[in-house]
Amino acid sequence: MIGGSTTFGHNVPLDDSYPAVAAARLRHSVPERCFDVINGGVSGAHSYHHLLRTRHLYRSLDIDIVTIYTGWN
Repeated sequence: MIGGSTTFGHNVPLDDSYPAVAAARLRHSVPERCFDVINGGVSGAHSYHHLLRTRHLYRSLDIDIVTIYTGWN
């Protein structure tokens, strides 16, 4: 999951960030499957930063789904 401070979980406990909540719900919904959810949120990042990070850091991963959540403060 890629995004800014909301994805990162700024000002909330780690377990309350939306990537952590999504991971918990996936694991609860389909306990026989293994889910790895990566919190790629970076406070203050812009869409260009997400593009670079995706191209360079996550390229080698076998990713099935990418979510991008950005906003304008």
